[in-house]
Amino acid sequence: MLSMLLVLVGLANAQAGPFRSAQPGPFGAGVILGPTTGVSLAWRPNGWNAVQSAIGWDLGAERVDLSADYLQSLRVLEPTGGTRMPLYIGLGAGVVSAAPGMFGENAGVSARVPVGASLFFERLPIELFAQVVPRVQVIPSTGFGVDAGIGGRFYF
Repeated sequence: MLSMLLVLVGLANAQAGPFRSAQPGPFGAGVILGPTTGVSLAWRPNGWNAVQSAIGWDLGAERVDLSADYLQSLRVLEPTGGTRMPLYIGLGAGVVSAAPGMFGENAGVSARVPVGASLFFERLPIELFAQVVPRVQVIPSTGFGVDAGIGGRFYF
């Protein structure tokens, strides 16, 4: 997964000319990689708040995973000239489907608390992110777990 993140950073730097944008739009679309791999969407009305969602396939449990979270930046770092790194925490919900042929055994609803960091580039409408997501399953039974993911989004 780290190699894919490095490839994304390399492509972002190689394509700096055509994708220069001082003010990208508030909507982002991209991918998330981890135990659940799929499509990630985001809406950032400002630099401090965001709503993210993802839908993907949980490779280990063989099921569809859908999530939505509200994110609040706690601090925004500027590690180098031209980059911005919000550190965030959030609150959301996740829904997982049952595995094929096992209706109900793996289906459930959970509360999520994503904690992570994003990296934005001054001249590119791209976000790279990494997050850890503690969760509490509430339906059909209670339980605890942790998810994680890395990904990237293009803003328009």
